[in-house]
Formats: sequence, structure tokens, C-alpha cells
Amino acid sequence: MRPVGASGESRESRESRESRESRESRSEDSVILKCIPRPKRCSPADPGWPRAWTDLGDAEPECLWYCGSFPDEGAPVLSIVGSRRATTEGRVQAYELAKELSSMGVRILSGLARGIDAAALEGAIAGGVPPMAILGNGLPSIYPRENSDLALRLLKCGGLLASEWPPGTPPKKYHFPLRNRLISAWSQAVVVIEATKKSGSLITAHQALEQGRALIVFPGNVNAGRHSGCHALIQEGAELADGVGDAIRLIREGPGSEFEERELERQIQMLRAYESSPTLPDLQQMTGWTASRVLRAWWRLQKLKGST
Repeated sequence: MRPVGASGESRESRESRESRESRESRSEDSVILKCIPRPKRCSPADPGWPRAWTDLGDAEPECLWYCGSFPDEGAPVLSIVGSRRATTEGRVQAYELAKELSSMGVRILSGLARGIDAAALEGAIAGGVPPMAILGNGLPSIYPRENSDLALRLLKCGGLLASEWPPGTPPKKYHFPLRNRLISAWSQAVVVIEATKKSGSLITAHQALEQGRALIVFPGNVNAGRHSGCHALIQEGAELADGVGDAIRLIREGPGSEFEERELERQIQMLRAYESSPTLPDLQQMTGWTASRVLRAWWRLQKLKGST
């Protein structure tokens, strides 16, 4: 007698069905993969290269592989990142925020991961301005595979898929923290929705602070571990958004730029404590910033002091 499960389906029938569904899924993915064009290569000297990446200094990539279209130079870019195991509430927040910002002309940037990333890109597509995604593997392959259809729709609406890894490079664990620096550096602001203390989104968030980008965080239930990373970021000085409308207000006001002034002032005081007159090379070494970034922060700091 054949074993029958609770659904009344025999084990052989279930295995046959699962095998068939797996083959159909692979076939569908293969069709999508064929629709994604062969990636092109660009370098810092080429048009479209994100000029904001100069803030990365030696960490700026030597080249980028991409499919799709770069945004116009100077176009506002904002990234939305968060948990891969997002709740329904978190996905809705990411979708609605991205949709609203996209309808306002903002380019949404994310990582094409499950959960918050995918929801944000879906919302951006619905908002009308083509979004962008930076991958942790080589194009034209898509990882995770389940987001292949989303990647194709992103390209069809005029968006951009990009990776610093050569075509065919498989995803590796260490690729994703490296990828995150590109996401934060390209953005004027980074929004974090649902992140634990071990979430890779915190890498993006901390890099955003180090790069002088605005950082906006959605809080959550203090008894739920899935928000512990967000709460830690708020304690570190990130802006708290209590909803989509509040996040949009904070983005319009341009929060977070004062981080650079505060950090530069701290380093200057440390140098003066050692009876040293701060020079540009000194400040570069202390902060790890590029010369242009130090000078930009210095100029804003002087303006702030002059207005008080």
C-alpha cells in the first residue's frame, strides 16, 4: 500500500509533482535570464559613472558591469534596505515609501535581496521612476533567483542593474558587505526598515554615516528582536521616522548632513588637545575621508560657526 499524506496525495505523486514544478521553475528562470541583456562595462572616466563614489577614495571600484540605463547626473538617489525576512508591515512600509518617493522623481536604489529590498523596488516601479539595484554577483545571472522576474521588469521600465563583479561571478558571502558601500555612497539618504543587530543592513547604515549620508530608521516593537538593529542605529544618532509620511518629511528636510561637521569638529579638537595645528593631511588621516570631503565639511562647519 502506498503511503498517503494528509492531503490524500501519495509520496510518489508528491515527489513527481515537486520535480515537475522544479523543472518548470528552472525553465521559467532560463527564459528570464535569456531576456536580460549581456552586461556592459564602464569605468570612472565614462559617462554615467556615479560621481558620488569619489567619496569612497581607494575603495571606489575600478569598473562596473551593468544592464539598463544610468540616471541623469544630479538626479536624487535614495536607498531603502532592511531585513530579508521582513514582516508584511515592513514590506508595506518599504513599498509605500518607495512608491511615493518615486512619484516625486527620486531614484530608488537597493540590493535586490528578498524582503525589504524587493518590496522597495516593486514600489519604485509602481511610482513611475525606474529604480536601480546593485547585485552581489556577476550579471546577467540574478540572485536570488526568485527575484529574476522583478529584475526583468526593472530593466523593462528603464531601470539599472549593476555589479562590480565580472559576468558569471557567483554570489559569495563577502561580496555583499562590499556591495553595500556602493549603495550607501550613491545615495543622498539611506532608509532602514526592520533590521536585527546582525543584519547586513547595518553595514550599509554605518557606511552611510561614515560617508556623511542621511540615515533614517523605522522603529518597531522593542520586544521583537527583528527591530533591535534599527533601535541601535537610533541610539547612534540616526533620524527616527514614525511612518511613511514622517520619513518623506525628513528626506525633504535633508537630515544627517550635520554628521560630517560634528565628526570633523571632534577630530580638530583631538588634534588641538595634542597642541597640533590641524592640516588637511592630518584630518584626512584621522577621518579616513577624501580631501574633497574634508574640505566640504570644513566649509560647512565654518558657515555654521559664522551664523552662531
